[in-house]
Amino acid sequence: MFIHVSERDPLRARITSDVDAAIERRHLHAVIQAAQDAGWVYRRVAGGDMLVDAAQPKARSAVHLVFLLTSFRLKDQVHIQES
Repeated sequence: MFIHVSERDPLRARITSDVDAAIERRHLHAVIQAAQDAGWVYRRVAGGDMLVDAAQPKARSAVHLVFLLTSFRLKDQVHIQES
């Protein structure tokens, strides 16, 4: 069923329309390059980093990039709790 729906409307085949991917900030350039090689485009919109399909660049179907924290400061822990 997934393949059948995916062939006709890829967005409807997903459980959610967007995807969140956690990466280390130091890998951002490599992720952007790999995405470009696969037909995706990097966008920074309203303070958020995302990859959108170059053929259909819509935020609702984007891969949203979430950066992993490399510090365990109280400030960082509170940010995680509030997210």
